[in-house]
Amino acid sequence: MGTDTRLTYRTIGNRGSIVVLIALSIAVLIAMAGLVIDLGYMYSVKSKLQNAADAGALAGAQRLNGTAFTNQTGARSEAVKFATFNFSLVLNPNQDVVVGFWDSAFRHFTSVVPVNKVANAVKVNVHRTDAPTGANPELNLILGRIVGRPTMGAAASAIAWRPPLAGSPMAICIEACSLSYVTPLRFYFKQDSPNVPVTVPAGMQTLGWTEFSDSSKATDLGPNSLISKYIRGDERALNVCGKNVFVNNGLGEAIKELQDTYNKKRVGNIWETVLPVFDKSVGSSLTTACPPGNQPTEPYKLVSYALVTITDVKRNPDPYVEISAMDCHACNDERVLGQFPQLCK
Repeated sequence: MGTDTRLTYRTIGNRGSIVVLIALSIAVLIAMAGLVIDLGYMYSVKSKLQNAADAGALAGAQRLNGTAFTNQTGARSEAVKFATFNFSLVLNPNQDVVVGFWDSAFRHFTSVVPVNKVANAVKVNVHRTDAPTGANPELNLILGRIVGRPTMGAAASAIAWRPPLAGSPMAICIEACSLSYVTPLRFYFKQDSPNVPVTVPAGMQTLGWTEFSDSSKATDLGPNSLISKYIRGDERALNVCGKNVFVNNGLGEAIKELQDTYNKKRVGNIWETVLPVFDKSVGSSLTTACPPGNQPTEPYKLVSYALVTITDVKRNPDPYVEISAMDCHACNDERVLGQFPQLCK
């Protein structure tokens, strides 16, 4: 009897332990399920918030008016409209939307537009971080309720900018803006080209190359050079309007890349593009604002952009670009901002 009683007690005890283990396992499974659901929910909401911020920033950047002012109501209201279009959010256009300047060289956004620049970017902040009675309340959790944290906040931000139109690495001098284009003019890559009329001041109808750099002198004109990548559109030029950068004449394979690009992009015989316009830097010892000969010793100042109509590109024997129209604009002109905004980060 004594042995049977002990066995019965032991069996009951084992059964009790199993029940406890099962209960604990179920609790752990429920907790894990709740955690998975909460994490999945938070991830989903975070993704939606990011999409809302992206849409708002892109829409706001599209409405920038080309001025240095940051209180652009059109851009701000458009950003709010698109950020809240498919997501239940309440945004303040003066607090959650920031109009400013994106420095692509340093990948930095600031709400203060530098001197001689235009507001070229919009930053949108979206959030669900308010109290339960706020406009954008925190998100309700499942597991969080059990551990005393029933809600959690989420936020996202996005910056979109309008890159400058000028992506072509061909450089012209500021005097070219004042020429008459009633008859198309030919701009040569050889500064001493015998085909330039003797009545034209030296270099005025000369083209140069630039990498939009204050250190590289644009001497590499091969098919894999940065110049060729700019021509093909593989790389986008930095926004260096107002800065001093090097300009260089020369031939190389870049001429072939230019002719190929012209043939691909022209409509009929017309290719409309944008060229950087240069002038002498303040205090420069240079005698002309026009692109220099090979191996430049001083940088030139990029002062504006020119909307040009190219009607021909020839490689041999004296390479030139024929331009039938040129319309020059200051750096703060709306027309030198690219038409299509893009996300920065």
